[in-house]
Amino acid sequence: MLQKERLGTGHAVLTAREAIARGYDDILVVYGDVPLITNGALRVAREGLAAGNDIVVIGFNTDKPTGYGRLLVKDGELIAIREEKDATDAERAVTWCNSGLMAINGSRRWNI
Repeated sequence: MLQKERLGTGHAVLTAREAIARGYDDILVVYGDVPLITNGALRVAREGLAAGNDIVVIGFNTDKPTGYGRLLVKDGELIAIREEKDATDAERAVTWCNSGLMAINGSRRWNI
């Protein structure tokens, strides 16, 4: 699959919808510009799926979050991933950032 237009990660996943529709147990989404990904990080994501989560997003805390998407959490649950350009001032103050690694339970019937 080739994402001809760069319209974000969700669009990239939708580009692969035919392959996803064939059925997979786990779907790993990895940004192309994330360096030094270890098998340990991907293992942690898959372990989160094995624990019963439908989606696992790996994040990190930093005192310099500029440029990163923010992971917005309410009551211990991820409610949104907000790109910096779309974030409010309060959201830009969040230091919990999106690493670009996520896993999706492929056995669920996603309407994509």
